[in-house]
Amino acid sequence: MRSIFVVSWIFISATSFHMMACGGSEGGDDGGVTTEPVIELVNPFIGSGGKYFHYGSTTVGPTTPFSMAKPGPDTTSEEGAAAFHHSSGYHYDDDIMQGFSQVHISGTGAVDYGALLIMPTDSFAPEKIKESGYQSRFRKDTEQASIGYYAVTLDDPDVRAELTSTTRCAMYRFTYNAEHSAPALVVDLSHSLPACEVVDAHFDLAPGADGLTGWILYNGELSGRDGGFKLFFDLRLDRAASAWSTWSGDEIKEGERSLSGADIGLAFQLTDPSKPLQVKVGLSYVDVKGATKNLDAEIPGWDFDEVRQRSIDDWKKELERVEIQGGTKDERIMFYTALFHAFFHPTIESDVDG
Repeated sequence: MRSIFVVSWIFISATSFHMMACGGSEGGDDGGVTTEPVIELVNPFIGSGGKYFHYGSTTVGPTTPFSMAKPGPDTTSEEGAAAFHHSSGYHYDDDIMQGFSQVHISGTGAVDYGALLIMPTDSFAPEKIKESGYQSRFRKDTEQASIGYYAVTLDDPDVRAELTSTTRCAMYRFTYNAEHSAPALVVDLSHSLPACEVVDAHFDLAPGADGLTGWILYNGELSGRDGGFKLFFDLRLDRAASAWSTWSGDEIKEGERSLSGADIGLAFQLTDPSKPLQVKVGLSYVDVKGATKNLDAEIPGWDFDEVRQRSIDDWKKELERVEIQGGTKDERIMFYTALFHAFFHPTIESDVDG
C-alpha cells in the first residue's frame, strides 16, 4: 500500500513554517512528531541518478544556501559522459572520477558550469596533462554526501578527497597514501562538461609556488547563448609546492609561471605525503581582486572542519524554519531534501563587498 502524506494545515509566521500531516504506511511510522535532527534528513544523492533526458541532474557536492561556490565531482563511465546525464557534472551510476570543479548548476535540463577542475594524483607525468591520464576509478561504497560535505576515495592514486564550502569559496582536504614519493595536484583550466567549452583562460603562479590566480571564459548550453561567463579565482595550497609543471595544448612548458589559452593547466608537485594537503579556492564573477577578497573574508584560515561546521549551521537556520509532523522516515527525508534543493538557486553572484 502506498503511504499517504497529506498537509492538513499550514501556519506561516515571519520566520518559520509549521506543517502537520496525517497518514502513514503499512508497517511504517506511527505519524508522530519528527525527532531526528533536520540536517540528518537530507540526502544529497537524491535526484542525481536516473536514465535519459536530464533526469535528476542534481549536484551532490557541498553548498550553502544560494551559494556562488558549488564545488563537486564531475564523473564519467566506460561509455563516456552523455550530456543528458551530466547537467550537473555528476551521475550516480558512474564509477570514474574526472575531478572536482568549482561551480555547478543543479536540476536543470541543460548542461552548464563545471569550470576550474582540480584533481589529486599519486605523481606527475606527461600523460597527466590530459583527462584520460589523471582521471580515476572510485567505488560507490567510499562516497559520502551530507550537508556541507562530500568525500570519496580515488582508487588509482589512492587518495581520500574531502570537500566543503562557503558562499563564495571551496575548500578541499586530500589525504594521500604515505607511500607516494611525489604526489601532485593537477589544475586543469581547460576542463568542461559535455556540450560545453572553455573559450579562453589565464593563470599566474603565486611567487611562493603555493597558489594560482586567474580566470576562465566558459560557454555552456545555457550561458553560451549570451556569450558565456568569466569565472575569476584565487587558489591557494596550505604549503608551497616543491616543483611545478605547466602545459599548453600537448606541450609541457617547464618553468613557465603564467600562461593564456583555451587548453592550459598546471600541476603542483608536493613533498611530505604523510600530511594531508588542504586547498582553498576563492571565486568571483567580477575580477581576481574580488576572488581574493572573498577568500580572505570567508576562509581566512585552514580549519577544514570549522568551515564544514559553518555550512551545517547555515543550513540548520534555513531548514529548521519548517517543522513537520507525521509521515514515514523516508517521506521526511524526501521532504527535507526537496526543501534543501529549493535553496540551491537563484545563485549569489556578488562579492563580499557588494
